[in-house]
Amino acid sequence: FTTLLYTIKFENLGMNRTQLSDSLLKSFGSRAYHAIHQLDRLRPSQQFEMVFRVSSDLDQLVKDARGYDPVTQLSLLSRIAGVYSHSVEETGEVFKGLSGPGGFQSDLCEEMVEALKSVNVSNSSAEQLKNAKSQLERVHSRLTPYCIMVMQLVRIS
Repeated sequence: FTTLLYTIKFENLGMNRTQLSDSLLKSFGSRAYHAIHQLDRLRPSQQFEMVFRVSSDLDQLVKDARGYDPVTQLSLLSRIAGVYSHSVEETGEVFKGLSGPGGFQSDLCEEMVEALKSVNVSNSSAEQLKNAKSQLERVHSRLTPYCIMVMQLVRIS
């Protein structure tokens, strides 16, 4: 009965039940990289003025991740966080704009918490959750020197 209810829930919400694949992770990572780096050629003042565009594109990517089951969603959001954390020193004003109070990094963390609330751990999802945890630990270690510790709220035991 639980499995049937689970299936009905996904169908009613229009969730994509596709298994997580390397190509899906790469797609989300590539899209996040493109969104974050789209203003790289601009002067810092221009980046500051247009950071809303980056934020909007990343918000759309997070919305796209909602279409997957919670475990896959968490993996995709972890990939986005990984790309975001690698942009620390490369993107200047874009990173500052995304990292400010109430910025994209806060929204990303909230989405991860929501996905975690819906996760039903099974043997088949345990490895995927371990990989997401590992990704988030690396993200946390890259962002801690910048006093961005919001990611530590997302814990996968």
